[in-house]
Amino acid sequence: MRFIYTALLILFSFSLYSQEFYTLEQCREMALEHNRQKAIANKQIDKAKSDVHVYRSNFFPKLSAQGNYLLSSNKIKKNIGDVYLPTFLPDGKGGYLPNVNTTTPEGNPIFGMYAYLPEIPLELTLKNTWTAGV
Repeated sequence: MRFIYTALLILFSFSLYSQEFYTLEQCREMALEHNRQKAIANKQIDKAKSDVHVYRSNFFPKLSAQGNYLLSSNKIKKNIGDVYLPTFLPDGKGGYLPNVNTTTPEGNPIFGMYAYLPEIPLELTLKNTWTAGV
């Protein structure tokens, strides 16, 4: 039995490794690489640099200009014909109720009074229209 343990010890002793040896400089470099506070400080420095860039970009005033010109010789003509509009009565809540007397068999209301709206001829021209902005 002792022979088996001795043979196994000799056989497996070649595959064992010891710890790595680090110099003080290597330990210092590893500590700096894995330091969270240093990473946070680097991010804050980057943020401060970008803030300075933003403030410098807003230092000078911004100017812009635009202009438009429209020349149209066409006239827009529209006639709104004679119409009769139903009248409404004010209700107690600030709204309006239609002045309805009765309904048709189909259920459509028949208004009791109508207001006459005469024909309105509309004519619109856009000649030499300018717009500008700074």
